[in-house]
Amino acid sequence: MEQKEIARLFRMLADLIERSSSGDVDALLSGRASLQIAVPERRGHGAVKRPPPAHRDMKEIVNLLQTLETRDEGLALLKHLTKKELEVAARLMDLPVIRDDDAERLMRKLVEGSIGARLNSRAIRG
Repeated sequence: MEQKEIARLFRMLADLIERSSSGDVDALLSGRASLQIAVPERRGHGAVKRPPPAHRDMKEIVNLLQTLETRDEGLALLKHLTKKELEVAARLMDLPVIRDDDAERLMRKLVEGSIGARLNSRAIRG
C-alpha cells in the first residue's frame, strides 16, 4: 500500500471517528466494540459510477491563498467554492475539519490558517 493510500485510509478513519458518538468511541477504546469493514451492495445491474464534476485544482487555490495579503482577499477567493472543495483545501493545509463545519466556518479556518497566521506573526514581530 502506498503512502497516499495509507493517508487516505487514515482520513477516512478520522472522519468515521468524528461522526461517532463519544460512547461509541469509548466502547471502541475499551474493547467493548470493534471496527468492521462492510462492502455496500451494488444497486442496479451494471451501475456506472458518475464521473466527478469538473472541479478546481485545490492545491493551486491553497497556494494562491497563502500569497494573498489581506483576509478580505482570501474570503473573496474562497466564497465561490463548495463546502466539499473547502474541506479538501483545509485538509491540504492540515487544518482540522469537523463534520459540523459549514462553508462559512471552513472559509474562516482557511483564511486564519494562512493569511491570518502570517499577519499575526508580523504584528507580533513589529
